[in-house]
Amino acid sequence: MNNLTYIRGIATGGPFDTLEAIRAIAQYLTQETHADADAKTLALALNSRLAEILAKAGYFSITDIANATDYDLRSIDGIGPTTFAYIRKRIPYAA
Repeated sequence: MNNLTYIRGIATGGPFDTLEAIRAIAQYLTQETHADADAKTLALALNSRLAEILAKAGYFSITDIANATDYDLRSIDGIGPTTFAYIRKRIPYAA
């Protein structure tokens, strides 16, 4: 599970460990300062349309995509089987 998924779980009332939650939020906020550069890099790796769809779902960098589970990516509105295969061909699952 990536930090954003964890943070969303907390926001919707899911269980969390306080220290882990603080770290996840701090990492997420630190990552946000690089969002523009990451979006450009992601657009180069995929394309600008996909980068926009992924950013709206909370995935701002190649690392975010590499750490996302297949289920997480497939559940994004606008990502069908062909697009998912396109993404994974260029950015394989890291974990």
